Amino acid sequence: MTDEPAQPSSVDVGAFILARQPVLLEHARTALEQCRDEDLPSEVHRLIGTLGAYRLDTAVEVLMSVEELLASVNGSSDVAHARRLALAAVIEH
Repeated sequence: MTDEPAQPSSVDVGAFILARQPVLLEHARTALEQCRDEDLPSEVHRLIGTLGAYRLDTAVEVLMSVEELLASVNGSSDVAHARRLALAAVIEH
């Protein structure tokens, strides 16, 4: 008889996700603050996937809007505005 490792329950997974959310949001804030303007679109895109995997749906929705905004930026003031919106999404969550 072989003892198989126990599979994590959905409660365990949910607790893990919930416990990791604050750390992830802090990493997201740091990444958004420190990335170069030209890297902001790819950083926002990466964060949409990462935060979505951790069920941070409200932040993801805002970041998706920021991603659309960044697709039509028209100068550094637009990028700065997009960065502020993205930061607000992860800070206020």
